[in-house]
Formats: sequence, C-alpha cells, structure tokens
Amino acid sequence: MTRERKKYSKEFKLEAIRMYENGERSASEIERELGITNGLVGKWRQELNRQPKKDEAFPGNGRLTDTEARIR
Repeated sequence: MTRERKKYSKEFKLEAIRMYENGERSASEIERELGITNGLVGKWRQELNRQPKKDEAFPGNGRLTDTEARIR
C-alpha cells in the first residue's frame, strides 16, 4: 500500500513560515496545528532562504524557476 504525498501550495508554505518568523508560535506548534509533518516548516524556510529571488521560491511540481529556465 502506497500513500500519496500531500502537496502544499506556495501560499500555504509562505503563511506557515510567516507565522513562525513573526514569533506567533514555535515551528512544532505550527506543524501540529496545520497537520503537517514535523520539520517541514524548517525545511521550507531553508528552501526559501536558498532562493536569491524570494518570489521564485516553491515553483511547483516539475516547474523551473525563471532563473533555472534561463540557464537551461
């Protein structure tokens, strides 16, 4: 039996990160409240911080950021 992976929208991820960065709650509280796997908020923050252009973060399933597309 395989479980389908949940997909979260860019807006959902950014809102979870915003709640954490504003100090509203700890990452584990946010993850528990939103029903997401432990460690995802931290992973999403790292992914966001790796992007030179914040608006290119979380491009979606199989999509390239504008920068990556130009390089290709």
